[in-house]
Amino acid sequence: MCWRFALPFNRAKRRAGVPWQLLNQAGAFSPFMFGLLAGIAVFSSMASQWAKKDLLKMELERANRAKYEAQDIAKALEFSILAETAENYDEDLTLERALQHTNKSYGRTRGKQDVLITEREGNESFDRHHERIAITASDDTLLRSTINQIGSADGLSRLDIGDKEAVVILDTEVLRQRQVDTSHKYMEAMAEQIYQFFSGQLRFPTQTEFENLQQQLKITDVWGQEFDYLRKGDFEARLEFTTPWNYTQSVDLNLKE
Repeated sequence: MCWRFALPFNRAKRRAGVPWQLLNQAGAFSPFMFGLLAGIAVFSSMASQWAKKDLLKMELERANRAKYEAQDIAKALEFSILAETAENYDEDLTLERALQHTNKSYGRTRGKQDVLITEREGNESFDRHHERIAITASDDTLLRSTINQIGSADGLSRLDIGDKEAVVILDTEVLRQRQVDTSHKYMEAMAEQIYQFFSGQLRFPTQTEFENLQQQLKITDVWGQEFDYLRKGDFEARLEFTTPWNYTQSVDLNLKE
């Protein structure tokens, strides 16, 4: 009797579109139901892994963007130093100064904070202390707080927290060294011209003759300043330049027999 009543009932279910695997299911879970739940669990696990990968990818992209922005700010600040003249020499190394030399909309992090520029007094050379600067475009609160609390240039160099790629260190001593070395090279080129003058006149030029020579050659230091010339006699002279922070280098010219 049960079989006779079950058949029409199952046919009704089939007409309603019920999968055959679910027909005649009653009581405890069937193997089919266990398989269905297992499949859902696997899918949930895979979805979670995908979400984690997407999150890691977003974090990496954010870190790379912060890194590139910090590098561009550092390059702009470096350019502003190397492009100085005697008239616009400036010891203030600020974000505003850097932004004048980049055409990108930098200066603010994704979290709407200012790019952090932290300056500490560095090594001494050329009669001055130089600056070591840490630049970061990261929103990492711990990183920014740690940078601000570091009190020395050496401490900035030893910085080891979070993503170091998000912090760019700029040392102005390297840039000042380049400026002084280049100016000295130009001064030596000017000295060669003075020696050539001597080979034709058998004496060093007078002050007026030197000024005329310099006007013709347009050789200056990197800040656009003409070299100072001190004639001590027909066979002795001195050539020198002075940086905007009053450091002087000279070369003695001597052709005494």
